[in-house]
Amino acid sequence: MKRWFFPVVSAVLTVVLGTAASIAGLDPNLASYSHVALIVILIGGLLLVIVTIFLNRPPKPQPPPFDQSAFDNLKDIVDEAAQTTQLDPGLENEEDSWEDLLGSWKNAGKSLIIMSIHESEKGEESQILNENAARELLRLTKVIMWAMLQRGLNKDLTELAPSAYRIAMKIHQEDDAALLAYGLAHAYYDMRAIKNAEYWIDLMGKNKHTHPKPPDHTELQLRFLEMMGLIAREHNSPVEEKQYFNQALNIAELLKGSATGAKQVRLSTIVATLQMRLAELTEAEDLDTAIDLYKAALASTADPVVQIRCYDRLGSIAWASYHYDEAFNYHLHQFEASKKSGVQSKSIALEGMAKALAKKKLSGQVYSSDEKYEEAKKALLESAYYKLREALRLQEEKVSTDSPRANKLRIEIIEILDKIMPPKDFSSDIHSPLPI
Repeated sequence: MKRWFFPVVSAVLTVVLGTAASIAGLDPNLASYSHVALIVILIGGLLLVIVTIFLNRPPKPQPPPFDQSAFDNLKDIVDEAAQTTQLDPGLENEEDSWEDLLGSWKNAGKSLIIMSIHESEKGEESQILNENAARELLRLTKVIMWAMLQRGLNKDLTELAPSAYRIAMKIHQEDDAALLAYGLAHAYYDMRAIKNAEYWIDLMGKNKHTHPKPPDHTELQLRFLEMMGLIAREHNSPVEEKQYFNQALNIAELLKGSATGAKQVRLSTIVATLQMRLAELTEAEDLDTAIDLYKAALASTADPVVQIRCYDRLGSIAWASYHYDEAFNYHLHQFEASKKSGVQSKSIALEGMAKALAKKKLSGQVYSSDEKYEEAKKALLESAYYKLREALRLQEEKVSTDSPRANKLRIEIIEILDKIMPPKDFSSDIHSPLPI
């Protein structure tokens, strides 16, 4: 029926009844019926307004026609992602091309979102438009999630994973949904969006496998406990934080004992992650125990995320203890591990190396004159300067030019320059290779 039918009928009725009411008001014999006519007119006018508003709502956006050829191309990209990450989840063997790969896969994911799901408006459920496309989006997000987290592409993950989560719930893949919720919670936590992290952890906690009945235990349970510990940290609840991490560590070590192959590698990484979390918690009260836990975590896994954090903390502890050579070596290991992560990690490692060099003592070496000693000291400061400039360049180009960390690096660069005498023009050397 045409959109204009009901408004026109309502308008005609309103006019007719209005005219009848006017005539009734003039004729004494019909005056007793005028109030009834007025009520009918009011009802008719109200219906006219409601129907007009309803029929003039903007129509829901219609999905574009399904393009089978485009879908086949996207499926090939998903196949490529699955094959590449099967043996190399963090793209550690793709040092020169990981950004291009993840960029291509992310774009494929965005195209699959358009094909597969109509995102809900407020109060409405999302609708799957094409189940094949929906399943490919879910598969793609699952296989690239770990690389995105490892490489620091947290924001990119938050653009894909929510749609994949809703698809997983729609097609009753609850465990996949819970794993995606973990990834989103992790991403938002690293972005310091704690409320968003809590939202996704709450959704993850609705999965029955995050709360298995003893003696059963699951990897989902371990990841859930880890995130609950981090959330407890944000709420300044160290007792709860320690309980979550210790419970997860005990379960992880139990599961690891009977695991083999890829599962054993995953559990080793979880064990190391939990040892690292406990070390972070223990630093303030027992530094020696914290150092032992960091070293135990490094011995448990080759996971670059764990290595970067542990080497960073060990380097900072050594620096604070005036062991500058040891601090430099830890940050050098951190720098090497950061090549398998994002540019922010590399920038932080360079800053740590620079701070250690700036404080390093030239002991154990004999110099023929004070002038030779000053030259050697100046060379250390210049090396520290170059590293700080590279750290700032990475921060500005890849992260932000006006972040607190960028401003902090600028101050540290000025402090280093003040120590280099006489002043030197470094402007042409900003992008020179690092003398590591």
